[in-house]
This record gives sequence, structure tokens and C-alpha cells, in this order.
Amino acid sequence: MPDFYDPISAVSQELDEAIQRLVALENEKSRLDEQISDFYRDLKKKKFDVKKLRHVVAGHRNGQPDRVLRPLVDEIAKSKVAKS
Repeated sequence: MPDFYDPISAVSQELDEAIQRLVALENEKSRLDEQISDFYRDLKKKKFDVKKLRHVVAGHRNGQPDRVLRPLVDEIAKSKVAKS
């Protein structure tokens, strides 16, 4: 019997590989999300204003310049010192 190209089998194999890669990435993302949550929790226990800290992190991720974010960082630091 002659070999023939089965397009469905080829696409299925490609999808299986894509699914395996996506599952691996989602698992990695889940682990990172847990680490991030733990880190914020630790900072909250140390009496940092986590809400403002999240704004700073989001600002950095969105490309806001440090000169815009620095006043908020200073405000977080002053608040922390006042709570100590």
C-alpha cells in the first residue's frame, strides 16, 4: 500500500505540540503568579502600601518614566516609615 500524506494527521500533530507548549506555559505562569502573590503578601506584612506599590509596578510595565513614578515610591516609603 503506498504512503500518502494525511493532512488531518499532520494538523493534529501540530495541535498536540501546540497544546503541550501552551499547558507548559500556563503552568509556568501559574507558578509565577503564586510567587508574585506571595511577594506582595510579604510586603503587606511589612506594612508597605501594596495598593500604591501595584500602581508603581503597573506604571513601570506600561513604560511610565521613573520621574513620574518616583513621587509615589517616595510616598510609599514615607508611609512605611510613619507606620514603624
